[in-house]
Amino acid sequence: MSDDKILSDAEITALLAGLNPDVSSGDDQTEREINEDEHDFDALKKAAEEGDAGAQLRLGVCYSQGENVKQDSEQAVYWYEKAALQGDAGAQCLLAMRYDGGDGVERDALKAFYWYEKSALQGDDTAQGILGVYYERGEDVLQDYQKAAYWYEKAAAQENPRSQLNLGVLYEQGNGVNQDYSKAAVWYEKAALQDESIAQLYLGLLYENGNGVAKDHEQAGYWFKKASEDHPI
Repeated sequence: MSDDKILSDAEITALLAGLNPDVSSGDDQTEREINEDEHDFDALKKAAEEGDAGAQLRLGVCYSQGENVKQDSEQAVYWYEKAALQGDAGAQCLLAMRYDGGDGVERDALKAFYWYEKSALQGDDTAQGILGVYYERGEDVLQDYQKAAYWYEKAAAQENPRSQLNLGVLYEQGNGVNQDYSKAAVWYEKAALQDESIAQLYLGLLYENGNGVAKDHEQAGYWFKKASEDHPI
């Protein structure tokens, strides 16, 4: 989904941000969160081998991150797929990322999309946001701004800040939705309050120009300052 069609783990957040390819990864963060309450490795592996989907997912994370075991991307993919086939939405999203980036498995855009969609349909906000980027950019699928807006809105409703930002951009530009600066401001503000620096910048510009909000140079300055503090150049 990047310009060269090969994603590293370090590009996942950039995909979600859409307009900011220099932001760091969200994949590792997802895995670290799952890994916070890691069970004893041997017991975890036994549970995974016995078919527990949650254990399979956590075991995949262990192999991905090298927690309590030697790091092994292929084993991570193996266990993600086991859990994904049992319908675990988180595993489906992480497996999609592996196919997307060709990490531990040969890159396969069709399989990546398949698993993102499976995960998104189960409500995973990360997968929903990535599908939005697929459709907005028209990479590996036909460009469809309405579908992009649909998936961004699904993820944004779950407080996904990058999807809130991207949905705001669609409203500001009138892509896939009726142009509406007021709605753009609403979504920018939601993302800005979660320290999404690009949203803070865009919200500041709306206040500076009086688009969708009352012109307010003080508010504009506030958000410009926040953007520079949260994402210094």
